[in-house]
Amino acid sequence: MPPRNTARTLGHGLLGVALLLLTGCSVGGALIPSGAPTYSVEGDIEAARLAVGDCVDAVNGDILAGLDAVRCTEKHDWEVYFTLSAAGAADDAGITGGDAVVAAAEEGCGGAFWPFVGLATTTTSALGYTYLVSEADSDDPVVHCLIGDMSGPVSGSLAGAAR
Repeated sequence: MPPRNTARTLGHGLLGVALLLLTGCSVGGALIPSGAPTYSVEGDIEAARLAVGDCVDAVNGDILAGLDAVRCTEKHDWEVYFTLSAAGAADDAGITGGDAVVAAAEEGCGGAFWPFVGLATTTTSALGYTYLVSEADSDDPVVHCLIGDMSGPVSGSLAGAAR
């Protein structure tokens, strides 16, 4: 399912597939990337290794088929703008399992999108977001929020892009 052209929530289907396909370790959340990518090699990268400020391309245009890490100075499809732990999401929301992770991802990524882009929540954006989940089978699933330009690849960070 392609991301929407505004920062609206994504369907449960995308996360459901991502929950089944991706594994990894936990990371803390942050809004503004440090600038330099945090990966140690370019090329194929697992979602679990993603950190805020990393830039990636979707393999064959399909984010669920895999990710290729690229330098943010080069054209890329997506940038990691926020990460969050969905641990305890079921306790807070009163729901369990994948639905709790979806709710945490939609709230966390959606809430972090607007400040990262530098727009008010009442505006429309040419940018969009999606998310991937690593450690989906653990007690501490980690959500990786990705931002991209719906008109195509970009160079550099989208932090403060205000569009």
